[in-house]
Amino acid sequence: MEDALMKVVDADDRRGTSSEATGGAEVQFAQVLENFQAGNKDDPFVLIQEFKSISAQKALQVASQMGEAPDLETRLEFENWDLETRLWNLVETLYSYRLSKESQEEPIPEYKFSSFHVKRENWLRQNPKIKELSLIIYWLQENSKTISISDEKVETNGKWQNTRIKISNNDLSALTGKDDQTLIDNLDSDAPLRSDKDIDPQDDSVDSKNFSLIYKLVIANRIEEAIDLANSTGNFTLALILLGAKQDYIDPIVDKETLLNKESDMLVDW
Repeated sequence: MEDALMKVVDADDRRGTSSEATGGAEVQFAQVLENFQAGNKDDPFVLIQEFKSISAQKALQVASQMGEAPDLETRLEFENWDLETRLWNLVETLYSYRLSKESQEEPIPEYKFSSFHVKRENWLRQNPKIKELSLIIYWLQENSKTISISDEKVETNGKWQNTRIKISNNDLSALTGKDDQTLIDNLDSDAPLRSDKDIDPQDDSVDSKNFSLIYKLVIANRIEEAIDLANSTGNFTLALILLGAKQDYIDPIVDKETLLNKESDMLVDW
C-alpha cells in the first residue's frame, strides 16, 4: 500500500508539480485550486495530479505514525486519505478516456459471424458512457482486493440438502395426503422460478451466504476463486456462467477480416 503511495508522490516530484503548500490539507487543496484558476486552466490533469499528490503525502504521513497496533482513529484517517488518493486516480482515468481518441473511434468491421469480443468492442465504442462504467467497475475491482473470505463459513456439503430430504419425505407423505405443496418437485437450479415454489428456508439461507461470498470475489475480479467456490458449493450453473464471462476470445478464422483491419490491433491481447 505504502509503495503505491510513494509512486504517486515520486511521479509528481519528477513532473516538478509537487505541492509545497504549507498548512493543513484543506489549505493545500485551496492553494492548488487558486493557483490553477490563476494560471493555465486548459490542463485539468495538473490539478488532478496536485490533488492526488497531496492526499498521497497525507496518507504516507499518517502511515508513518501508525506503528504495529494503530488506534482506530489513526487507522481510519489513513484509510480515508488512501481512498482519497485512489479516488483521484479514478478521476484521472475517466478524464483520460474522455479526452482520448479511443472515446471517439469509429466502429470496426463487424459481421453476423463475428466473435463476441468484436461485438462487445463495437458496442462499447458506440456507447462511451458504458465504457466509462466499465472503467469504474475495473477501478472497484482493483481497489477491492483486500476482500477476505477466509473467516467466512462456507457450506460445501452439497446444494439444497434439506430440500432433497424433504422431497424424499414428500413422496411418503403423499400417501397420507400430508405432503408439502409449496416445496419444489425437482432439484435443478431453475426449479423455483419454473414452478413458482420454494426450497427449504435453511437451504435458502445457505444459498444467500454462498452467493454473497461469490459476489465479493467477482467484485474483486478474483474470478478463478469465484468459480472454484461456486463449484465447491454445488452452484455449477453459476460456475459455468462465470467461466463463460471470463473467457475473452477472438477466433482467428471467424474474425479474419477484423484481424487484418488496422483498427483491430487493439483488440488482440497476445
